[in-house]
Amino acid sequence: KAPGQLVLEACIGPAQQAWLAAVMAPLLEAKETAEQAASRVRQSLEQHGLPICCILGATEFHNPDSKALVEAIAQKFRGVWKVVFVTGGCSGVHQTFVQKCGEGSLVWNLMPMGESCVFDWGQDIHVGADWKERNMISGMLGDIYITVEGGPGTAQEACMAHSRGAIVVPLRRTGGASDGQHGFPACALNRPDFVTEEQWSLLADRAASVDATAAAVVDIVTSPAAAEASKRPVDQLSHSLRSEFRKRGFICCILGTTQFHHRDTEALVIAMARKLHRATRQVVYVTGGCAGVHETFTRSCRCQERVINLMPRGETSSYSEGTLVHAGADWEERNMISG
Repeated sequence: KAPGQLVLEACIGPAQQAWLAAVMAPLLEAKETAEQAASRVRQSLEQHGLPICCILGATEFHNPDSKALVEAIAQKFRGVWKVVFVTGGCSGVHQTFVQKCGEGSLVWNLMPMGESCVFDWGQDIHVGADWKERNMISGMLGDIYITVEGGPGTAQEACMAHSRGAIVVPLRRTGGASDGQHGFPACALNRPDFVTEEQWSLLADRAASVDATAAAVVDIVTSPAAAEASKRPVDQLSHSLRSEFRKRGFICCILGTTQFHHRDTEALVIAMARKLHRATRQVVYVTGGCAGVHETFTRSCRCQERVINLMPRGETSSYSEGTLVHAGADWEERNMISG
């Protein structure tokens, strides 16, 4: 994999992975990466001390209820200073939301360089050379994402958002990406623990009233549990560790099982570790400090001073080679930081 490439195999398929690889390649050469742009914009928006809610969706409405739903949600948010909203500045879902919610609300429109917003409300923020880069940055930015209809672009932003632990609120009743199409991450359709079954079912129930579904969305987004869940110490720690590790070179994470099941795997890991050492010295290798793939790679690598074993607090590595770094309260948090 190219350094810095995000691999989200748990949620997305080969087509989405290819899209991420294509977008990441030019960003790695740019003066400001997508991650840096998202961090810069986020720091600016965080001055308000409120969760950041990104609005995702189609530029045209296809479901007969979608426009009325967006209008109802926006009207219920109008003047409610509990959330900072970020849209894509486009027609359709974004324009309808802002026109009904804009006055008296905190709204920013995230646009690529050189593009202009199609409506007057909100403050424009320009990031990324094109829409692909802008969508990548959007997926790294928010705490909460509301999705309405949508195509592949909406699905890709939702993939990025969900992979980093952001809350995704899909209006499944509107169809499209929000109902699991176009590569939308299946795991993002699962109900978060803090959301009631009734609230979650209203997002998908086409027989429910528009007002009932809109109320459920607003209750989910503005709930104290959502505000608590949207606090991202994991993101902050991940960015801090990445900045520190990048001082020593590109970061290559080693992922794999704690036991070998295929007869060739151990030999492959040994050969790979030795060849990587000869190929480049400008890489930092991050393992999970466990037996199996991680231990075999580290012991076979002839540059163990550049191996970091990333483990949850209180855990110790099963081997002494490499540098032990603790991150996360448990393995779930540690894996999110590693990702």
